[in-house]
Amino acid sequence: MPASRSEDYRCIGIDAVAMNVDDVVCVGALPVASLDYVAMSRLDTYTVSGVLEGVLE
Repeated sequence: MPASRSEDYRCIGIDAVAMNVDDVVCVGALPVASLDYVAMSRLDTYTVSGVLEGVLE
C-alpha cells in the first residue's frame, strides 16, 4: 500500500535510512555522515514531519 493511501509517511523515512545503511554495509565503508533530501512540488508540513519521524525512528 502506498504511503499516501495510508497517510503514514514514516515508512518513507525508515526506508531512506535503511537503504543508506545497506549501501554502507555492502561496501564495508566506515560512515562519516549521512545525507538525504526531500523534494516536493509544494511544502506539506504533515508529510515532511511524518518522513522525519521515520528517519528518527
